[in-house]
Amino acid sequence: MPSFSTPATRHHQQGLGLIGWLLALTIFGLLFIFGLRLFPLYYDYFAVRDIVRDVAHEFRDVHVTQPQVWRSVEKRLNVNGIDYIEPGNLKLIRGRDGQTIQLNYEARSPYLWNIDLIAKFKIEER
Repeated sequence: MPSFSTPATRHHQQGLGLIGWLLALTIFGLLFIFGLRLFPLYYDYFAVRDIVRDVAHEFRDVHVTQPQVWRSVEKRLNVNGIDYIEPGNLKLIRGRDGQTIQLNYEARSPYLWNIDLIAKFKIEER
């Protein structure tokens, strides 16, 4: 009966080689950097969402203008160190159900060399 595990075949089945390990480490490293660069964008998003929610509750039953809402949002953004949201990103929409604050913005983070990560966020609160 022939033997299937000869010393020559066992020698070729020892696992990943050097190139395989380098490729795997490169992929995991790029994914790790991707997560590190994306985390602050979502951290800021949750802060901005809470700010918009607080401002919407503050002005729920009050007739306000868009500049008044922006000033209130801007003060809170400055406290949190978020400086890339512009006044043009904020809209105050009036309807039968009341007013809705809508904030659409993009956040950028450098990834590698000349590659940036761009995330678009839309927040709406009544």
